[in-house]
Amino acid sequence: MRLKISPLLLERKIRQMLLANFCASAAVGIASILIPWLFIKESSSNTFTILATITIFLIMYIMPMIGRIIDRGQRTTVLMTTSTCGCLLFCALAFLPIGGMIYLTSLLVAYVLMQVYFNFYYTARGALAQSLTVRENYGKLNGWLEVENQIAAFSAGTIAVLLLDILPMEAIFIVCALSLALSAFLFGRIDEPVRPLQAKKITAASDDLNFNKALIYLVTAGNIPFICVMLLNIIKPVFVADVLKSDAQSLALVTLSYTVGAILTGAFSGMLLTRIDPYVSLVTAVCGFVLVTAFLIFEDGIVSLCVVSVGWGVFNSLSRISRQTIAMELVSNDVIGRFIAYTQRINLFIRGVVIISYTTLFLYVDYAYSFWFLTVFAAFGPMLLLYQQQKHPLDRTPEGQA
Repeated sequence: MRLKISPLLLERKIRQMLLANFCASAAVGIASILIPWLFIKESSSNTFTILATITIFLIMYIMPMIGRIIDRGQRTTVLMTTSTCGCLLFCALAFLPIGGMIYLTSLLVAYVLMQVYFNFYYTARGALAQSLTVRENYGKLNGWLEVENQIAAFSAGTIAVLLLDILPMEAIFIVCALSLALSAFLFGRIDEPVRPLQAKKITAASDDLNFNKALIYLVTAGNIPFICVMLLNIIKPVFVADVLKSDAQSLALVTLSYTVGAILTGAFSGMLLTRIDPYVSLVTAVCGFVLVTAFLIFEDGIVSLCVVSVGWGVFNSLSRISRQTIAMELVSNDVIGRFIAYTQRINLFIRGVVIISYTTLFLYVDYAYSFWFLTVFAAFGPMLLLYQQQKHPLDRTPEGQA
């Protein structure tokens, strides 16, 4: 039987984008694990939690600027620049002497800059993906990007942790730098459609775009599973260690289970979204996330946590792919950067409030009740979708400035 290759993969610019994204995701996977781990080792977990929370609100403040920059010019230029800056950052870390206040300060700065990089990169990548293909392929391309993110980030991050005792830290940072340098080179070779002249005349007043309220509610609801996953990065280690009295291998197994679910969803989402409406898949994902989380209220344990983690991976990835596809279908490419930045700003605010609420509340509450908290918060997703459907019906007509 001959293996059929998707016509989309035969397009050179799509192949280049996927390869560039894989290289960037591998570096991000290493950085997202290595930099926090090194910072906590040099300082403390409490200091890192405070830093992470402050960084959330810092990024929220600069998101409008990020959106304007991305909509002003070529998205490939933004991606090349951010990848090159990331490369230089890792080169600097590789040659710094380990230990001491200078090293700790450098890790702090590196963490903040990597968060800025994430938000520049993923916003610009979404805008570029929209401009490289037609509407019918949005779901398929978003699915492939999701698979790449999960495979590259998880495998690279895991390998980096395993190699910490074998390779010097400098070698791992150099690998990250080379990966981002290759990503910058590949993004620079993508034949992006020329941006219209008026897109380069964006000013601060352009923050006042009146985006479709229904679409804002929909994307915000679709972001609830992702915010839950961010909160799970705090809940899972504490729950596994303090409540289940288990070891680091169990936590790794839980993380692997999540990755398996996310990869499976990314692999099949393209085919799924050609058969069902992305709005229907978004509703399914948001509601499904609540149901699998609620299961842990009644049944905990490592096996149950692994099974539910697969569900978290499935429904969070499906939610992300569905909401990205809907946004790409309905928002003009001229303003997609500012739209993503606007919704990301809301997402960051909610994430910051929820993390502060959880960490404050559970100073006084048994961590065994963590999944009650998570289930209640996850339920806001379906509630927002219900409110949107009743009060702000979604107009599925593509818009420029809604």
